[in-house]
Amino acid sequence: SAGAGGNNSQLSIKNASKNHFWDTLVKNITDILNETDKEIVVGRRASTATVQTSDEKNENAAGAKSKGESEGSKSAVVEQQRSSEQDFKDYRTLQAASVISNPEAGIITVRATGKQHAKIQEFIVQVMRSARRQVLIEATIAEVRLNSNYQQGIDWSRLRLAGAKGFSITQAGSAGLPASSTGSMLILDYLNPTSKLGDLSASLSLLDSFGDVKVLSSPKLSVMNNQTAMLRVVDNLVYFTIKADTVSNQTTTTTTFTTTAVTVPTGFTMSVTPQIDDSDTVLLNLRPSITRLLGYVNDPNPSLATAGVTSRIPQLQTREMESVLKIGNNQIAVMGGLMQDEINNLTDGIPLLDRIPVAGAAFRNRNDTKTKTELVIFLRPVVIKDASLDGDFAAFRSSLPTADFLQPESGKESP
Repeated sequence: SAGAGGNNSQLSIKNASKNHFWDTLVKNITDILNETDKEIVVGRRASTATVQTSDEKNENAAGAKSKGESEGSKSAVVEQQRSSEQDFKDYRTLQAASVISNPEAGIITVRATGKQHAKIQEFIVQVMRSARRQVLIEATIAEVRLNSNYQQGIDWSRLRLAGAKGFSITQAGSAGLPASSTGSMLILDYLNPTSKLGDLSASLSLLDSFGDVKVLSSPKLSVMNNQTAMLRVVDNLVYFTIKADTVSNQTTTTTTFTTTAVTVPTGFTMSVTPQIDDSDTVLLNLRPSITRLLGYVNDPNPSLATAGVTSRIPQLQTREMESVLKIGNNQIAVMGGLMQDEINNLTDGIPLLDRIPVAGAAFRNRNDTKTKTELVIFLRPVVIKDASLDGDFAAFRSSLPTADFLQPESGKESP
């Protein structure tokens, strides 16, 4: 939702995700039982109707000989009512097949017929195959301080040379992008899809041609299918808000100050929810955010200024994105375009002499710099088939501690 009033504008985005695995599983199994119950009842009703028809013919024939056709028709109506009542009893009996679950122990019990058990087993196998999928998400957040040649941003088309590994990215409005696809900002392609761990570092080194590259964070997350993971690498910045309450009477004036501690995180946070399909294509719902401290400003509360109290409030800068991306296994997606201008006016001089009118400029040095930076986020999902050190995590074996990791070093006491 968005709104505007006067010179102020507001934007609010709400995104909620609720996952109740066991509640959904029990409901789905119950629905399967209800549908198969209807099939069984329909079959029994058809069988009963067949028997009823033959009985009706016999009774009609007997009634025509002895008591007449009217008594035979009345008997057929009674038999039809009894058949409907029996069908309802059969349906209620089949409804007794129930689902008993224990989420804490991971156990589910189903009381049903053999045919129903076969359908439920097929359904549970499909659910477990999807729920056990896992993806390793490698993210690299870099900040590029652009040089004078690329003040309009990174030229993504220069990131890949002929025959070299790297990205093939076409910007909207360029010659390589069809006019029908101008709604998409970027078309991404990675030349080395067979690499297990990819080549993110080599791709980052290519950004050096656009300016100085600073890697802010390089996290790796292993996330289950349709589950949300949160990564926070932050410093908690604490500041205090001060409230002044002044009470005056005929003789004295009393001011009471109340301080409240406020904590704000500064650093990198990212939430990601992956969805993996049968073809190992990953749908990522992610929101990376970077917050940094720019400086402090004084609280302009008049009551604080009157009492001679200064309350410094931190001034923060937040850069974040929220998007839904569809990426193939082992492919790399790039999120960029968040640029920032920074102007630094530095003045240095000899004390007292630099304040002399006109002649003071000879004793003063002024350095005005203007820099432009662009935030770039690289993402690469790797679908995990075998989550073990002998499987897809074998490349991380060298990073694990050895057997003597907990052994005390020579000359030091054991903890």
